[in-house]
Amino acid sequence: MSAAAHTDCIALHKGAESGIAQPGGSAGLHSATADRATSWFAIVGVGDVYADFISGVLARDVRVN
Repeated sequence: MSAAAHTDCIALHKGAESGIAQPGGSAGLHSATADRATSWFAIVGVGDVYADFISGVLARDVRVN
């Protein structure tokens, strides 16, 4: 979350636990463990898909609470 606040941007972290944080302090975390684990998160290009999805949502000015 500090990266989002420091840069005044939305920050995305992709890994075994993927997180997204907003500059205002709200954040979400997805932990891909046990029955929620999926191998497609580990392939090349998933970070690009995340970035494209987030850009599209922001471009449409969608508000998520």
